[in-house]
Amino acid sequence: MANIVSNKSYRELLETRNVFADPSYCREAWKSVGTAILLSPAIGCIGDIDTREGAIESYTYSKLCSELKDIGASTSGNGAVTGRQPTELEMIFHCQAARARFDTSAAVFVRDTVGAKPIDESKVVVGRSQYEEMSDDELEALLRYRQSKTYEAAAEAAAEAAEEHSAEPEPNEGDTHTDPIADETTATIAPTADTEGDPASTIADATIAASADTADTAASEEQA
Repeated sequence: MANIVSNKSYRELLETRNVFADPSYCREAWKSVGTAILLSPAIGCIGDIDTREGAIESYTYSKLCSELKDIGASTSGNGAVTGRQPTELEMIFHCQAARARFDTSAAVFVRDTVGAKPIDESKVVVGRSQYEEMSDDELEALLRYRQSKTYEAAAEAAAEAAEEHSAEPEPNEGDTHTDPIADETTATIAPTADTEGDPASTIADATIAASADTADTAASEEQA
């Protein structure tokens, strides 16, 4: 039985070590433990009443108990004296507040706790723009430089576009690509070429030629 208990305890110890090996879990665990201790009731005083620390602790404990009773009585509404014991956290802060009357370190603790720590202005870095330190001439020169860079970029883009356009391959003679304009011209000339072998078109051409010769002869006789 003793071996079983021993093995169980050892196993739980190993499990606990394994869990606490995680830094995030370990931090949260210690935070939970510390919060639970600070929020637990503070019973009585632990210092010697004849010393300054004991007197401060006794004064703080009595004062907190009285205040908590008053708060409980006002909350109950019937005037009953009810309340709770002050927590460890309340005792710490209240004791430090009482010591801050004559102890500088306690005063610094209270000041920093309530967020009243002064800012060291020597360590404050004020960011300034680089353009605020430039003169008007420098700003104008910078503006002209940027404009020239913009123009150069536009010119380079136009030159690249022209090179790409000129680098396009021209159609070869052996290409089967048909030109729409050439096709229309061929379609117009084709009917005329087809009528050359037609007998009717040949007779019409001969008649037109004879009429032209007769007109020329009559014109020459009239002139004579």
